[in-house]
Amino acid sequence: MKKNIKDIHGYKMYIDSSLMTEVGDKENSYLLYGKETFQDYTNELSAELKDAYIKSKDYSKIETKGESYLRRYFLWNSLNNEDSIENKVTIILLNPDFACSDFLDATLKRAKYLLENDLKQSKIYSSFAVLNLTSIRQPKSGVLPALLEKFQPLEDDKKFIEEYIEANINSNMDYILAWGNNECNIICNDHIKMSQFVLKCLASAINKKANTNLYIYLNRLTGKENPPHFNQQGFNSMKKTYNDIKIQLTPVSIFESNKSYKLNII
Repeated sequence: MKKNIKDIHGYKMYIDSSLMTEVGDKENSYLLYGKETFQDYTNELSAELKDAYIKSKDYSKIETKGESYLRRYFLWNSLNNEDSIENKVTIILLNPDFACSDFLDATLKRAKYLLENDLKQSKIYSSFAVLNLTSIRQPKSGVLPALLEKFQPLEDDKKFIEEYIEANINSNMDYILAWGNNECNIICNDHIKMSQFVLKCLASAINKKANTNLYIYLNRLTGKENPPHFNQQGFNSMKKTYNDIKIQLTPVSIFESNKSYKLNII
């Protein structure tokens, strides 16, 4: 297994060239995909799973770009902010949508907008990176369990995320946790939720006294203690419950209770 370490503007990751494909201009955008494409599996997927790709409003864009990859491990995108290269931020979301090298999906457009506007009051970044609890690329969350069952990506995903957090342990890295409440669908082979594995990795980095800072993008957690998702729909739903909700980078900590990792607002 041939691996090399890549540094994209201070964001470090290990790349397995036998499994991964690099795409992007490396100045404004960079993506790391798995090598398999949707077309590789058109004869194996059910009609429902095929439609989940083909009938997506953004699928034609990634097909035109030649980026209809099934998996995305990593995304990096520049921001129109003042130079603040020492401040690096990685957003951890649920699973990738159809963003590609010259197009951001709705969730990432919102994340980028907030980092260039509201969240600048808390901290200024010149770029952002994105990881996900699973690399399976699919905007329709209802079919995600079936795709996870078919492609079994989580062992590769665990390895990539663990190595990413370790590679950036001394890099002054901030993490915005934003995977929302649907993370209960993403269960590893050992029956542990992927979100628990990620929190364990982040807790380990913090325990090593690394300069690793954790945030959510609102001033409160959801009712299930999961970090709120960046999508507008989730924000509107929370606003109905909490009319005083504010968009800001809110520091959180990780604590362990009954062998489970949980978040707490500092």
